[in-house]
Amino acid sequence: RPMDQFDSQPMAGTEGAYSPVFSPDGQWVAFFAAGKLKKVAVAGGPVTTLADAPSGLGASWGPDNAIVYCPDAWGRGLWRVPAGGGAAEVLTRPDPKTGESTHALPHHLPGGDVILFASFNGPSPDNAALEALSLRTGQRRVLVQGATQGRYVPPGRLVYASGGALLVAPFDRAEL
Repeated sequence: RPMDQFDSQPMAGTEGAYSPVFSPDGQWVAFFAAGKLKKVAVAGGPVTTLADAPSGLGASWGPDNAIVYCPDAWGRGLWRVPAGGGAAEVLTRPDPKTGESTHALPHHLPGGDVILFASFNGPSPDNAALEALSLRTGQRRVLVQGATQGRYVPPGRLVYASGGALLVAPFDRAEL
């Protein structure tokens, strides 16, 4: 709905949509529906399919106009696709030798060069780790064991879910 109005209207072409994320400029929304990652202009218009996503599990639209997403709940890791269309590329792959089952729920840190994500070692969030991934180097770093849904909140806080609770901790973006 427009912020100056009380009535909301369904966006055409978004039937069955879930996990919406806005573009950094607020003009577009990406979402999962019918086994695909899609986008549509907030002002309306045609829906564009960006990538296959059989059971998408989280997305984040970065300042580089690319969307980092988990296309499938089990075993596919994180991928990145240009929001303007194009081929998707693999960012991470779960390592079954270490018990990883999926990487999901991505979130860009300010600046766009680091992604927070959950690395699952089984079906329970209690078996997950909140990690950071450098998009420049590909290096990963565990931030919190037993945590998911990581979000950065200025001026230096990390908010995340753990053990059924929402927690907040001081966080230095530069040092991760």
